[in-house]
Amino acid sequence: SGVAAALCRNLPSAVTPQRPKAAGMAEALANANLDFLRRVLTFGKENPNAEVPGTGGRTPLMVACSLPDPAKALKVVRFLLANASTEVNAVSPEGTTALFIAIRNPALQGDASVASLLLGVPELNLNFVEPSSGHSALSLSLSTGRTEVLEVLLGPRVHDLDPSLVPSGAGAGRKSGKPKAGAAATESPWKAAEEYARSLAEEHPTALADLRKALKRAVLALAPPLPPLETEQEDG
Repeated sequence: SGVAAALCRNLPSAVTPQRPKAAGMAEALANANLDFLRRVLTFGKENPNAEVPGTGGRTPLMVACSLPDPAKALKVVRFLLANASTEVNAVSPEGTTALFIAIRNPALQGDASVASLLLGVPELNLNFVEPSSGHSALSLSLSTGRTEVLEVLLGPRVHDLDPSLVPSGAGAGRKSGKPKAGAAATESPWKAAEEYARSLAEEHPTALADLRKALKRAVLALAPPLPPLETEQEDG
């Protein structure tokens, strides 16, 4: 049923080890051939979460998020998400998800359209932590300079975010893959995120300012309000 499909989308799941029956899936995705995709996935009832041959076990949604053409990526992602059976939280054999692939896609730099579609799915797990990097969507957006994605993350579902999920340490230590412990109850829950943004100063000088700006916008736009931000002082 539709309800059962929606519930399934809420849980991270491994990619189905089943290859599409129809040849040409990768090419159809690359060319945003919706007629082919509709014929195979909609009318042919092909599994929309089956791995696409030649992609290292990625699903059609993951492949769409990696396309080098932003317009085609947006077109295919929108089509796939219209299918209630598409698992937005599916995890590839490499341990990543469609959202993380979209954030890392250099072709989508400065364009939050694809990320917005993914983040608009209520079942999307905002707090998934990538095992290999220790990144959450929030910390990855900061570390890659994806300010536009950060602003979407800190949108209507900002209360669902766990801002303590950042890679441990700073500099090279960030790659340990171990999430940093949450802030103490007496501190702002955003303390860990702010400290992480501050540690990125050399790579992304505006990371901390970008985070604070997005947080202020969220505080003003949402009710109930977010917890107070850390006192803003000039970093010496």
